[in-house]
Amino acid sequence: MDAIREAVKHANLRGDCVLMCEPGRSMVASGCTLLTQIQLRKGNDLYINDGIYQSLSETLVANIKLPARLLNPFRELSTATTEFRLLGPTCDCYDVLPHKFTLPDDAEEGDWIEIGQIGAYSNAASTQFNGFKAETFVSVDEAPLLPQPVSAT
Repeated sequence: MDAIREAVKHANLRGDCVLMCEPGRSMVASGCTLLTQIQLRKGNDLYINDGIYQSLSETLVANIKLPARLLNPFRELSTATTEFRLLGPTCDCYDVLPHKFTLPDDAEEGDWIEIGQIGAYSNAASTQFNGFKAETFVSVDEAPLLPQPVSAT
């Protein structure tokens, strides 16, 4: 924390800048991306095969919104987008991510959602609640999925 405080002194940040630090997240968030599959779509609710009891617990505990994108190499995805609510597989009423995700409006069962920046506590905080657990980990050398800058409109 002393190193962070010292660096902030020399960073020339704007006066209205609020600095929020948690060294674990800042050091390793980009170290892991989650690839999850849509199991069911009901309106704007997408039921996925991971959730807050598995790799996405930090979204609830730390109230963070993670970057995401829809993937399906076998079809062209819509350029129109919709906000979706993501629900985990456990059938527990709390297994719902706290923020909506903007994805192509034609998201459907079988599509994949890449969720970036989950490397801080995703594996360490994962449980086997209702029999669900992370089973496959793959190492990929590629740039991490980062949040997109917010446009000033």
